[in-house]
Amino acid sequence: MFRRLLDRATRAFFRPWAFFSKEFVQLRRQPRLILMLVLGPFAILLLFGLGYNSQPQPINTILVLPTDLNLPTDVASYKSEFIQPFNLVGVTTDRAAAVDQLDHQKVDAVVLFPSGAQQTILGGQRATIEVLFNVLDPLQRSWLNYYSYVQTNELNRQVLQRALQQQDGQSAQSGLLAAAVLSGGRTIPPSVLVSPFQVQGKNLAPTSPGYVVYFSPGVLALLVQHIAVTFTALALVRERTRGAIEVFRVAPVSSREILFGKFISYFLQTLVLAVVLAVLMKLALGVPFLGPYDVLLGAIALVILASLGLGFLISAVSNSETQAVQLSLLVLIASVFFSGFLVPLANLIKAVRVVSYLLPVTYGIQALQRVMLRGQDPPLFDIAGLAGIAIVATVIAAIAFQRAFQRR
Repeated sequence: MFRRLLDRATRAFFRPWAFFSKEFVQLRRQPRLILMLVLGPFAILLLFGLGYNSQPQPINTILVLPTDLNLPTDVASYKSEFIQPFNLVGVTTDRAAAVDQLDHQKVDAVVLFPSGAQQTILGGQRATIEVLFNVLDPLQRSWLNYYSYVQTNELNRQVLQRALQQQDGQSAQSGLLAAAVLSGGRTIPPSVLVSPFQVQGKNLAPTSPGYVVYFSPGVLALLVQHIAVTFTALALVRERTRGAIEVFRVAPVSSREILFGKFISYFLQTLVLAVVLAVLMKLALGVPFLGPYDVLLGAIALVILASLGLGFLISAVSNSETQAVQLSLLVLIASVFFSGFLVPLANLIKAVRVVSYLLPVTYGIQALQRVMLRGQDPPLFDIAGLAGIAIVATVIAAIAFQRAFQRR
């Protein structure tokens, strides 16, 4: 009886120990995998920490003056009246030209100084300064409204300072706009004097989406990339580890035909999944599709092609399925941090932004947002970036697979 219990206890210990030792030794024989497991996520976080710039980005602004003030239109005359992060880049009396630059996203904001501001303020009412912007990001819209409020308070402070200087008989200047408003020589009501200007923000973007709608194109691009990369990351490495390459060598098939067949298969599967996701976003979340459906489908197809190329490249450089899966996860983590999904690309320093432009999802987010939320065609830069990744990554993977296919 005792011996039987001892045998059972021994088997209960040594059998699990044998499998534990096998897995431990197998992992120890893969130093590259261990390095990826430990150093991969750490390197991504370290690079993000070093490359993230938390300072507010400059808001390149055009000031539009009314013709009734006869003020100069040189930027230097008004620099002191704009506080950071507003960066005055132009002064004009042509509202249409300024709005056109805003529509083409050449500037970030247009400040419209009100016509007849002097008469309005002297009449006991606040003059309204309009701040026009053209953004989709709801967080950025909130910041622009806040900065506009702060800028208006600064202008109010300058007007009040000049009024007090005039009352004390001083001639110090505190700004051309304040001087123009107070040049009438009449007494301003105290309630208006302390706050002569009010601000009104206006977004010229086709839509002003909430957070769910705004992030939907980014989520779609991120999921499409991850699905495509995951599909193909295991494609070639699985054939090598299971010995299928040896069978293919004696079969009447070339490496190009194998790769092309897999590429088409994974492309169609991912495209179907992407279309299903897009339809669910529109029906369940109410995400608008302002652009043509064929343009949207073309943008999604480009993201898939680039992601498949990246996945095949991962599969070509991986020695095991575990390594391929780990590299796919590292690509996903890097995509969240560096693609513009989590933080705007403008908040990353230029040296780190290089990583962003190596990821298909970076171009995919910009392209899908442009098509879905603005109703515009994807920028040529994004199309070229996706096509470049697809071609380069696929060619490298094809060369690596052909070498493995021909090796004896």
